[in-house]
Amino acid sequence: MSRSQRTKPDRTGQLEIFPTPSWPVHRLLDRLNPRPGHWFEPAAGEGHIVRAVDDWLSSRGRKNDITWTTTDIRSTPYAQPPADMTKAVHPFVNLTFDVVLTNPPFSKAQAMFEVCWPLVKRALVFLLPVSWLGSGDRAVLLREFTPNLFVLPERPIFRGCGTDCETYGWFVFSRKLQSLPVDFGTLCILPPTPVGARRASEADAFAQMPAEWHREAEAQREEQRARARARRGKKP
Repeated sequence: MSRSQRTKPDRTGQLEIFPTPSWPVHRLLDRLNPRPGHWFEPAAGEGHIVRAVDDWLSSRGRKNDITWTTTDIRSTPYAQPPADMTKAVHPFVNLTFDVVLTNPPFSKAQAMFEVCWPLVKRALVFLLPVSWLGSGDRAVLLREFTPNLFVLPERPIFRGCGTDCETYGWFVFSRKLQSLPVDFGTLCILPPTPVGARRASEADAFAQMPAEWHREAEAQREEQRARARARRGKKP
């Protein structure tokens, strides 16, 4: 799936719903080995990232290290209460969190950064295409808030629709970096994940989506198959 499809409105409601498999989350946590704290997931959806973090902690005997506050623009069990965290007026304005961790809607990632950054005590972490760096519109923000970038060597599959034609990474905006006198950010290539573990993780993430999103994904797959048939039909 290309980036244009990543930002394409869904037939079921003009939202960018892309469930996050557990494996990208686990690779990040393996690298950072996070400290205990209070974390916020502002685009929690069905709770894919929250469960991935909790599973990673439980596997290391650290089940209670992180407490969560979660919300989403949609009404889901993880929206407490539902909120649009790209808007300045929201129910969490007087709270702070050690870490904000999310896979934001691509087209609204900058707006979500601007709303969530004041809530952060340690770090704000976004899963985004690496090409998010290449924008004149975001250049001022990225110079002022230069992130550490943890690149995934494999491309995640979202919504069961094939790999994105993008390289993804975790953009880690750290409060500590903002105290330095010059722009500073590190680039880290995360370790690879075996293909079997990736596919199982991606299938599990997709299985936890509501039925209407399964129908949307199947419609996208049918479009891909139709384009493939059309290309074959044009060959001499």
